[in-house]
Amino acid sequence: MLLPAVMAVAASALFIRLADVPPLAAAFWRAAFAGIAFLPLFIFPSVWRQWRGLTIKTFLAICGATFIVAIHNILFITSLSYTSVAASTVLTCTQPIFTAFLGAFLIHEKVSRRAALGLIGAIAGAVLISLPQGGSTTLKGNLLAIAAAITIALFVLCARTLRKTVPLVPFQLTVHLASVVYLFLFAQIFTIPLTGFDFNSWKALLLLGLIPTFIGHTLLTYSVGYLKAYLVSLAIVGEPVGATLLAAIFLAEIPSWLTVIGGAIILASILYAIYEKDVTPSAIAN
Repeated sequence: MLLPAVMAVAASALFIRLADVPPLAAAFWRAAFAGIAFLPLFIFPSVWRQWRGLTIKTFLAICGATFIVAIHNILFITSLSYTSVAASTVLTCTQPIFTAFLGAFLIHEKVSRRAALGLIGAIAGAVLISLPQGGSTTLKGNLLAIAAAITIALFVLCARTLRKTVPLVPFQLTVHLASVVYLFLFAQIFTIPLTGFDFNSWKALLLLGLIPTFIGHTLLTYSVGYLKAYLVSLAIVGEPVGATLLAAIFLAEIPSWLTVIGGAIILASILYAIYEKDVTPSAIAN
């Protein structure tokens, strides 16, 4: 499942750039289309039983964690308006390092020396990528992408516990439904239009919701239930390569040498930090 998952998620930045809509609107419709795609699964009685089996406490916990995802989507999508696809995607993919670092404080998971060295390397690469490069990237856009990495790391720490007892479909559907509610409220507060877009933008939004979100994120979440966590994280690292390649082909956006070098340092640091042979997978509900 990992290969199609990473290929799907890699197209996220491309579809966002092709959709000529405000960042909040892109995040809203991304969650909405993905949520709608889950609804046909309720023709299966087992899915209904799983959904009805959710307790109020669990439902509210997922909704609380989803608020962090809503913030992540806004930060990531907004970063693409200020920096290149390559820089934004690579910086956002530092989330495994932030997950290890924040986990030591939030859930008392000890950070190994290997992870600490990887964190230092990732920060060095992030600093290199964040240097202004002839207008192709900006410090503001890169900082937004790093903030997106931190917020998704926080969500992973929340989801790690929840997915041990919550089946895949109810978990994913609740995440998307809660995201729609949060993002709709944000759009009303900041008076962001959610309609009135051209046909090409709607097509890009639909593909954004179905391919990277519904297919990509669901397969990644599914894979965590069967493979060691570091293998899934390792696969996610392939996203910047695919995103940069797609941007070069469809957007003619060629990354600068600083972005390439900084990205290589970040990816090497992440690979070094997460390749723990003694990591064992947790029991997670399917």
